[in-house]
Amino acid sequence: MKLDPRLAEILGRQPKEEQTLAEKRARQNDVAARLRGKITPAVPDSVILEDRTVPGRTHPIPVLIQRPKGLPNPAPVLVWAHGGAFVHGSPRTVLSRTASIAQRAGVCVVSVDYRLLPEHNYPENLHDVVDVVRWVAKTGLDKGFDTSRILVGGDSAGGNLAAATGIMCRDEGNPAILGQILEVPILDLSDTSEAMAEARRDAPDLAAALHHSHVRYLSHGASLDNPLTNPACLENAHGLPPTFLLNCEVDPLRDDSIAWQHKLQDAGVPVELTTVRGMAHGTQSFTLAFPQARDAEDKIITWLRDLIS
Repeated sequence: MKLDPRLAEILGRQPKEEQTLAEKRARQNDVAARLRGKITPAVPDSVILEDRTVPGRTHPIPVLIQRPKGLPNPAPVLVWAHGGAFVHGSPRTVLSRTASIAQRAGVCVVSVDYRLLPEHNYPENLHDVVDVVRWVAKTGLDKGFDTSRILVGGDSAGGNLAAATGIMCRDEGNPAILGQILEVPILDLSDTSEAMAEARRDAPDLAAALHHSHVRYLSHGASLDNPLTNPACLENAHGLPPTFLLNCEVDPLRDDSIAWQHKLQDAGVPVELTTVRGMAHGTQSFTLAFPQARDAEDKIITWLRDLIS
């Protein structure tokens, strides 16, 4: 694993002090806000933000809707699940990425503020994402949503939830998912890949943090035998949505995406994979500072535009 030297310098400046979970959550939101317009894209003025709640099966679910001005009515919708190791993160921490996708691809993004560990266990997090997808399908034209063009996406832990949403919607037949975007997704909780072993040698702090998040998820309702928490164990990938996979070269999860690509290809599912060279897990949105990250986002936009056209 070879980290881009400029990225190593940036990451080396980040504080390493011990923090409570509440402090980590607050700091992540603060860091995301400070990076916007410097390393990650600023939120375009042309994108209208709307905080609201939508009805879930047991409680109202907060979402952040990002709708570019002048978007056709009805518009394709991308439901997004943020990353954060299942315990932190929010729609605001990934706003640079999702608003950029909304504006550049011409889609309405509905970012889900799903319930987090340790206050909540699986399957509450997954139910929140699925319920928002079904709310989009149910409200349809009333909200300006094109129910024939519903997509799901997510990064890291959110990529796990997006993949699980695709599986659940396929199995239950509700609703049809046009496609999915999985960025640096957690797809194999077993941590037995070559990339994880490589990271334990070359990026031990990152490997330890991700391994800890997987162990924690397994202690809060997830299972290695359940494809809705551990998609790698899925036996039948037939009928899953066309998929765009993005991984990073310096990432303990790099091989998860490669294995998922092969599984989808074997099942006849259209799939595209791109690797961001020299970048680490969670830095794929640093598009203002790193050309390879910008190139990867360009590929996402091209793939998405082709799919919704």
